[in-house]
Amino acid sequence: GEGTNGSNGLNGSNFIFSDDADEAPVPANVSRGARVAFVQTPQYFHATESMQLQGDPCCHNNRVFYDGSLAGLDGYDSVMFCGTNVIFRRKALDSVHGIAYGSLCEDLYTGKCLHAAGWDSIYLRKDYEGPMNERYKLAVGTAPESVAATLAQRHRWAKGGVEVLLKGSNQSKRHQDKIWVEQQPVVVTPPKLRRPIVDAIR
Repeated sequence: GEGTNGSNGLNGSNFIFSDDADEAPVPANVSRGARVAFVQTPQYFHATESMQLQGDPCCHNNRVFYDGSLAGLDGYDSVMFCGTNVIFRRKALDSVHGIAYGSLCEDLYTGKCLHAAGWDSIYLRKDYEGPMNERYKLAVGTAPESVAATLAQRHRWAKGGVEVLLKGSNQSKRHQDKIWVEQQPVVVTPPKLRRPIVDAIR
């Protein structure tokens, strides 16, 4: 599971790093504007036995999404929160009372709430950016071992995505992180409100 609530950000730091337990992150420097709520990076996976024998038949590397979709959303400062390999601005999470629950895809829902509140999000690719000798993967995790586990994962993502699509952009109180609200009761307004592209196309 994600390590957001267990990170050092709860102890007073300005930024919070969230990753899965199976991810191995590498340090990187990020700087781009006070309106940025979070910086999302791609997910990469160690090759399972089936991936070594057959390539990537289940599309664990999700090249269309990570190489195309998120890069395009970066042009609108509206990158999706993918649940792991992300750095949050603490003030941004405080402004929406922490992680938004009430969906199987709480990461997608949280990103939507942040965009609705006026925050931006961006995409960072250290594996494609800069000189060749400075490119590297920021984190590498573990993919599901079987087709059954993969299908269960994709079913959860699909169901959660529909749930988020049917929800409004404002997080209801019953879906707020109760522990987070107790620790950070002050709501912080983002530097400048805007109408996010996700709402503009609804």
